Amino acid sequence: MANINKQCISIAKESLTHFTDDELYDYALRVINKSRTEKISTRDAINAIGDEVLKEMFNRNAITARNVEKFEKIAQDIRDKKTDMSALYVKRYKALGDSVEEAQRDAQHKLNEALFSKMTEEEVTYLKNNDNRNIIFQAHDGEQEVPEIAKRIAEHILST
Repeated sequence: MANINKQCISIAKESLTHFTDDELYDYALRVINKSRTEKISTRDAINAIGDEVLKEMFNRNAITARNVEKFEKIAQDIRDKKTDMSALYVKRYKALGDSVEEAQRDAQHKLNEALFSKMTEEEVTYLKNNDNRNIIFQAHDGEQEVPEIAKRIAEHILST
């Protein structure tokens, strides 16, 4: 076992206090499922999940930064009397505003909710694994010689 000093342990304990029990439980499940489904070590699963989280955070931050820029532009246009609030409301109502990324993310979120909210963590992990796609397609086509989990996923897809 690696030699871990007391300062490292105290920092780890302090960091864990920022998470709820449910968040820690979900994180542990994600690590275990990734480790099992991809047949990798727990350490590699932790690193992979960390990379996924960082990528998602980067994408959200990029969208937020673009939205802040758009907000500043709109605010400047209002200050310069190039537009007014009623024109802005009309643009937004007709989807002519500068929020394409937000609209895309909202649409993707609604689609994901419709499909993934009914699935277990194990089913989502199985679905995300590219090696399982043909098996899921076969289950969707009604083949009987496929794993039970693939059949359940096919049922979820058919019901949405």
